[in-house]
Amino acid sequence: MIETFSRSDTSRILVVDDDESTRHILRESLEMKGFLVEVAETGAEALGLFETHKPHLILLDVVMPGMDGFEVCRTIRSRRNGGHVPIVMITGFEDIESIKRAYEAGATDFVTKPINLFVLSERLRYMLRASQTLEMLRRSEARLAKAQKIARMGSWELDLETGDFHCSDETSVLCGLPLRDVKPGRKELMEHVHPEDRKALRKAVVSALREKRPKELDHRILLPGKGDRMVSHRIEVLADPDGNPQRIAATVQDITERKRGELLEAERNQILEMVIRGEPLREILGRLISMVEHQRPDAVCVLSILKGSQLHAVAPTAMPGQLAELLEGQVTGPRSGCCGTCAYFGRKVVVPNIAESPLWEAHRHVAIQCGIMAGFSVPILSGRGRILGTVALYYRKPSHPRRFEHSLLETASRLAAVAIEQRQLNEQLAHQAHHDALTGLPNRLLFADRLVQALAQAERHGGKVAVIYIDLDRFKHVNDFLGHHVGDLLLREIAERLKGCTRKSDTLARMGGDEFMLVLTGIVGREDASYTGQRLVEVLREPVRVENNELHVSASIGISMFPDDGEDTLDLQRKADIAMYCAKNGGGNRFQFFTEEMNAVVVERLELENDLRKALERGEFELHYQPQYDLNRNAVVGLEALLRWNHPEMGCIPPVRFVPIAEETGLIIPIGAWVLKEACRRNAQWQKAGFEPFKIAVNVSALQLSQVDFPQTVSRCLEETGMDPRWLELEVTESVLMRDVQSVTRSLVAIRSMGVSIAIDDFGNGYSSMSYLQWLPVDCLKIDQSFIQELENPDHPMDRSRTLIKAFVQLAENLGLRLLAEGVESREQCKCLKEAGCELGQGFLFSVPMTATEVESMCREQKEGLSCHWLAGGNGGRPEKTGHDRC
Repeated sequence: MIETFSRSDTSRILVVDDDESTRHILRESLEMKGFLVEVAETGAEALGLFETHKPHLILLDVVMPGMDGFEVCRTIRSRRNGGHVPIVMITGFEDIESIKRAYEAGATDFVTKPINLFVLSERLRYMLRASQTLEMLRRSEARLAKAQKIARMGSWELDLETGDFHCSDETSVLCGLPLRDVKPGRKELMEHVHPEDRKALRKAVVSALREKRPKELDHRILLPGKGDRMVSHRIEVLADPDGNPQRIAATVQDITERKRGELLEAERNQILEMVIRGEPLREILGRLISMVEHQRPDAVCVLSILKGSQLHAVAPTAMPGQLAELLEGQVTGPRSGCCGTCAYFGRKVVVPNIAESPLWEAHRHVAIQCGIMAGFSVPILSGRGRILGTVALYYRKPSHPRRFEHSLLETASRLAAVAIEQRQLNEQLAHQAHHDALTGLPNRLLFADRLVQALAQAERHGGKVAVIYIDLDRFKHVNDFLGHHVGDLLLREIAERLKGCTRKSDTLARMGGDEFMLVLTGIVGREDASYTGQRLVEVLREPVRVENNELHVSASIGISMFPDDGEDTLDLQRKADIAMYCAKNGGGNRFQFFTEEMNAVVVERLELENDLRKALERGEFELHYQPQYDLNRNAVVGLEALLRWNHPEMGCIPPVRFVPIAEETGLIIPIGAWVLKEACRRNAQWQKAGFEPFKIAVNVSALQLSQVDFPQTVSRCLEETGMDPRWLELEVTESVLMRDVQSVTRSLVAIRSMGVSIAIDDFGNGYSSMSYLQWLPVDCLKIDQSFIQELENPDHPMDRSRTLIKAFVQLAENLGLRLLAEGVESREQCKCLKEAGCELGQGFLFSVPMTATEVESMCREQKEGLSCHWLAGGNGGRPEKTGHDRC
């Protein structure tokens, strides 16, 4: 491109003439006017100077030897930088033919001989200014064209008076037309507007003319090949000073990418809404495939989920049938096409040409036969990087994916991961909501639904259903002594054994804790249920190996029948529960069918529970006290407080009947607090009466000890009764100690710091009798009565029992603890204990539990020096103390 100058004294002029005098005259004349002049004698010399000096204007003679002026002009115009430089041809006076040929060769203007030098200089100066203006205009147009190209914006203009139409190059590009000298007209451009949008475009033009306001319209442009392009059309009417429309000017901008982005965002949000609504995964992923193909309509999208080591399409696809069948269930591997390889390595795989790729060796011929020539696959990864599947684009001709397509598939991959993980989470939550976390069995909720279905089906077909309630016997001891971890492992093993006794049509559920329920469907009668019940008993009777423990667990099983025992789900469950309760009361390790007589047992228990809730406020409880003796001095050294319930209608109810109910209902908390306070009150009262002080032992339940404020309860009780803490001893069983060691230890340490003694009741009967003694705050060990009874058991070697008791004595001495033997009932037992070194005893040999009045009489006799006789045998009509006598 020729440089432009704003000042004439810097303008370079090339004079070409074969006549030396003419060259000389023109040079001197033009230099006097301030121009820079170069001269050439021949056409060839002129072409050389044109390339080296880049003149701003050429003064060229027509007639020259060799290459004439016309040929020189045409040659300059053909060169890259010669298209716009002004060329003035010098010709003969009124040589019309030469003038015509000059213009045809590309001349800008002409002068005739003889030349008027003054007019020539001014004419050239004007021509240079015009050339400079045109050059500036061309530069402006070039900048505009470049800006339009960058913005993908074209323009067109229509003269309303002449009908002349002009459009920019970028407009042609937007319509997919090749650039050519002849620009497309209105009709040709309108043909490229989508047929469905032409009416709207014409309406916008008419509206702009009528309202004399700009109008904007988004519409589609049809491309010569396949597909279309979205453009934004802005139409504006330009008027003369009087307001009369003169021209229509319009801009056309490519907004395809923007519209694609808007469509992508809208479809992305719609897919996320589908995920939130929990719509079927197949529909969500099908919509995702459509989203990808809307962005790339010339490609085929395939989305597959990884199951094991195989890929499975989960939504319809436009992939040709034969190839789709081959790819369905494709095994992942290092050479398994685009998707199989992508899933194998967990990274993008690009195959620009399937015909040349080793990854497609197995299915290349089918892919090419189906018209699939290239592919691009992206892995679908979970939030933790686990491969969930793949999403891929396949092309019908060899091609390499663009940056946009990489971004598109990455977006699709993330959306697919969200949908798949959300579905997996929903399925997991649904499973957790209906299944037991420990055993994987259906839970109470799913069991109820299955039972409803089973009853409905049995009612339609006249069949029978059995509801079986299974409760493990003595499972609580496993948790107490071996810990919940072992208990959980045991429950899992039990669940597996129970499943082995069921059919696919049955439903086995864990109802909570150690309780299971089973629905038997499609049975003929009680015989089928009886057979299953017996199998369950036998299977559960076999020992279970858990870690290093061999456990023996049995079950109490209750069975109710539909429709014999009821037609309501809750009624059948209740009656199976009643039957189980009766089986457990019968010793467990058995099954029982429900009978109407069993209702009376349950009713009695409910009545007992209701009366128990009122017993405390009615003052129906009473404490009895069993003395604890110094075996060497034959003197009372303490009392154990034992609870009795004097029912107004049933009389004296033994603890074995009401204490378990109190523990189950939580009533043991207020009842236990009353026992503690009453025992302290009585002991303080006896001491104030002048009797010799002694300890009073009160049993503490697990539920009491688990209360965070239990130490405060003990402290408040001592303060309110005024009893010295050293005369109070709390008895705790080993099972209570081992239930929550840290919590129990904290409570006992706090209580012992008050001066209260702590005794371990039923010592030796637990799984961990020795291990906790080194760190628990303990003052006394009470040997379990089972060891004492074995001293006179003919089936048990006496020497072994004595050895064990001696070991207990030695252990207590070494730890600085008191040792007391429970359940001493004979002189022989007492003798053995004394010989073994045990100094304290309690049992029917010495005294049965006494009322408070009887204790006062005993204390009075002891104070007055009367001998305290032993009640040798017999129990004075009182019930024998058992493990359930305490509260």
